[in-house]
Amino acid sequence: INVMNEDALSLRESERIISFLKERGYKLLLNVVNKSKRKDIFFDGTNHIHIPPISGDPYDIALSASKLIDDVIRGK
Repeated sequence: INVMNEDALSLRESERIISFLKERGYKLLLNVVNKSKRKDIFFDGTNHIHIPPISGDPYDIALSASKLIDDVIRGK
């Protein structure tokens, strides 16, 4: 699972990390885009979760994000 922000530096770092892992036989299962205001797909063939900037109760936001991640991992 890769976690990144929407900025150009985070995208370049994520591309480098994913490339490094793929060369060693690992597959990216999920890309989590933190503080996301858009729904861009950054890496083809990968599930993406976009977590908006925090507004409201951080506990509720964490629970929602955790459920989304669980659903993706379980293939729902």
